[in-house]
Amino acid sequence: MKLNKYILFTALYIGIMALGMTIMNYGLGIQYGSQEMAKVVIWIEIILTLLVVYYIRRYASWRDVGFGKITWTSVLWLAPTLLLSLISGAGAIMAITSGNPSSREIQSVVLVGLLTLLVGFSEETMFRGILLRGALARYNVIASLLISAVGFSLLHSVNIFGGEPTNEVGSQMFATLMDGLFMAPIAILVGNLIPLIIAHFLWDFILLAPTQVASTEVSSGFFALAQASIIPIQYVLMIVAWIVVFIRWKQGKFENPR
Repeated sequence: MKLNKYILFTALYIGIMALGMTIMNYGLGIQYGSQEMAKVVIWIEIILTLLVVYYIRRYASWRDVGFGKITWTSVLWLAPTLLLSLISGAGAIMAITSGNPSSREIQSVVLVGLLTLLVGFSEETMFRGILLRGALARYNVIASLLISAVGFSLLHSVNIFGGEPTNEVGSQMFATLMDGLFMAPIAILVGNLIPLIIAHFLWDFILLAPTQVASTEVSSGFFALAQASIIPIQYVLMIVAWIVVFIRWKQGKFENPR
């Protein structure tokens, strides 16, 4: 497993997304953020998921890219995020159903659920799996975490081809850089990508599902507080995770992380 293959497939992944955004916006006239976007992006995500699976079957193994033995106590690193996301997800579903959605809107929510599940799987496996583990084969753990985070941020730069304004793309790149700086060390500390995939899926679903129903009520009170608390808590955990990884690295515990 050479690093150039990891980089090549990461670049291909980003390139396919850029091409998909371009076709969606300029070919089909569907802009990023519109209700119709999910109907196009899901096909892009199917292709990206197949790309990820092909890479694993051809050049590596599931264990090699981060689906190793899971230590359940290590999942505590993601427990606050998962709990708050589950609460927020319940709030989002309640807000959706409160508006008496039509069957078409319900189908759109289900489509978004499938889309966000594919996104969670393909993006976590590519950036916290293939790219991160590939970088670890040559660089130290700190550099590898940065490579993973920057790659994840660059993926979202292609939203500009989908018609997203430049300032919004810049905000998304910063937000996803911070997400990458949080998720990359957690991926190493947990040792298995499944909890990260679930967290990623829940967060995207919370953000996108309510947009598919015209009369969705805005979550308030307890549910809104849970959603608003996710990012601040992640930032705190990110700092702690980086400190732990740095200490373990200096102790020589990341010679060959798997």
